Amino acid sequence: MALAANLANLFDRAPGRVAKVFLGVTGVMIVVSALSPGVGRSLHGRGAAVVLLRPDLREQMMMGDAGANPLGAATGLATVLVFAPSVRVAVLVVLLALNLASEWVSFSQVIERTPPLRYMDRLGRRD
Repeated sequence: MALAANLANLFDRAPGRVAKVFLGVTGVMIVVSALSPGVGRSLHGRGAAVVLLRPDLREQMMMGDAGANPLGAATGLATVLVFAPSVRVAVLVVLLALNLASEWVSFSQVIERTPPLRYMDRLGRRD
C-alpha cells in the first residue's frame, strides 16, 4: 500500500494527472478482477477522484499529498484484498521498480515525450 501511495504522489505533478491515472488503473483492476465485489468495496476513492477531477484540471484546487496518497493507498488495498498472491507479488515488483525508477527518470518528461501519454495528460486541461 505504501508503494502505491508514494507512486500516486509522484504522479501528482500536473493538473488532473493523479486522478486520471487512478481512474485508469482502478478501471483496469475492476475489469481484470471480473467485477469482484471486493474491488468495489475497496475503491471508494473513485467517486472522490471523479468529483475532484474537474476542479483539479481547471487548477481551482490541487490533490496534493492529502488526495494523491489516499488514492494510491486505496489502489494498493484493493490489490491486496482482491487479487491472488501471485498477482500481488507481480504488482509489488512493478510498484517497487517504478518507485526506484523515479529516482533517475522524470515521469513528467516521459509523458511529454510519448504522444499518447501526452494527449491523455493534457486532456481536459487549460493549456
